Amino acid sequence: MNGRTTDVHLSTKFELDEFDNKILSCLELDASLSNVSLANHVGLSESACLRRTKRLKDIGAIKRIVAIVDRGTEPDTLSVVVTLKLERHGTLHRKKLLQVVKSEPSIVRCDMVSGDVSCVMIVSVSNIDAYNAFAERVLKSDRNIQAFTSHFVLQTIKD
Repeated sequence: MNGRTTDVHLSTKFELDEFDNKILSCLELDASLSNVSLANHVGLSESACLRRTKRLKDIGAIKRIVAIVDRGTEPDTLSVVVTLKLERHGTLHRKKLLQVVKSEPSIVRCDMVSGDVSCVMIVSVSNIDAYNAFAERVLKSDRNIQAFTSHFVLQTIKD
C-alpha cells in the first residue's frame, strides 16, 4: 500500500488509506473546500467524507486549517529569514525557545534543522525598525543564541 503513515502521541501510528490520502491532498491544495466538494473530489459520500476528515483531525494528520496570506499585499511588510546557532540543545533550552516562539507574533514559522545552524525562522514585521526591535527583544536577549543571521526576503517565488 502506498498510504501515508502518521505518528500521533509519539508512539501510536495510524495507517492512512487511499481515501485518507486523497482527502489530505485536496485539503493541502485548498482547505476552503466544502465537504460536498471534497466528497465529490475523492469519490466518497458526504457523510463518509465528513467522518474521515474529522478522524484525520482527531489523530493529528490535519494539524490545523490556515489561510496563506500574501505578505506582499500588506502595506510595508518586511519578511526576514533568520538562522540561529544555539549554544546548547538540551530539552530545557528547546522548551524555552519554544515558549518564546509561540508567544512572539512576529515569528510566522520556526523549524529546528540539522546542519550548520540549529533553527530557521520566518519573521514578518512592518519595517526595518520593527525588525531591529524584534532582534533586540527576542534574539539578542537570549543567552542561548550563539549567533544569528538575517536574510531579508526580496521576492517570494513559491509559497
